[in-house]
Amino acid sequence: MRRFLGRVLLFWLVSAGMLHAEPSAPAPQAAVRAYLISEKGEFQEVWMIAAGDGIYHCREAEKSAVVKDVPAAGVKSVYFFQPAALKDAMELYRGRKYKEARESFAAVKAAYQAIHGVPENPSVIAGFYELECLRQMDDPEALAKALQAYRSDGLIRDCQLRQMEIHVFWDAMRSKNWEKLDAMAIERAGEELPGYQRAQISYCHGVALENLGKPIEALDAYNTAMTADGGASETVARQAALNALRIYKADPDVQTAIRRWGSEDESRDVPGRQRLLEAAALARLFEETLGAGQPLPGPYKEFLKYGAGSP
Repeated sequence: MRRFLGRVLLFWLVSAGMLHAEPSAPAPQAAVRAYLISEKGEFQEVWMIAAGDGIYHCREAEKSAVVKDVPAAGVKSVYFFQPAALKDAMELYRGRKYKEARESFAAVKAAYQAIHGVPENPSVIAGFYELECLRQMDDPEALAKALQAYRSDGLIRDCQLRQMEIHVFWDAMRSKNWEKLDAMAIERAGEELPGYQRAQISYCHGVALENLGKPIEALDAYNTAMTADGGASETVARQAALNALRIYKADPDVQTAIRRWGSEDESRDVPGRQRLLEAAALARLFEETLGAGQPLPGPYKEFLKYGAGSP
């Protein structure tokens, strides 16, 4: 009797929607809809559940219990439809909800792990963006650990493969290997890169130059990090701005220019005054855009008194 009542209660809870799975959450070893494209350009719609040893294990329908083995040698390419769970994770990522996105990407990566080696599969894409979340969250230790475990053999896009190389810069910064980081940045200085990747390299280079006792060169690197993609790399641009303001604040020539501002012995032709004006402009820009809603830290508010409209 108790067992019967328990079943009735469970049925009622499910029917009422009180017990349910997230509609977009993939189950372990989930099947993903895909097109197998032959050398002749013919399309075959399947639901792939696993791949390995030159074989694609597929269902002809999502709910089918029949699994068909398709030799990979006869398939020119595979086009995967993006699973709902991956779409949801990407929306979180684009909304800069990196913690929640990272958890969602990790779940997708695990769910489609059985097809990881197939180019552009959901598992490898989710793993790639899991790394990006950790980078955006500024968690270098977790990023380094995740990089060691990540299999990138399913990545084929140049921008993604290049990003895997750029992660080496972040790891060098984590390990405080400033000489190595400086050398790597110089080596790639002339390379044509998308703005968001140039911004990353320049930011890491700026940190290295600061720690190598080259603050003026670091300012140049931070300026590139802030402007390479028009500030779209929000986290990088904001931190580069804060680091640059810190350098300006500690600059003895800037402090001298502040003390002499508006006095009889003020000189308009000294480096300190020019850098003070740069700091003032950057402080305003931080408040307007680069801060992305974050207030300008107190130690740098003093810069707002100089520059535009000042004597």
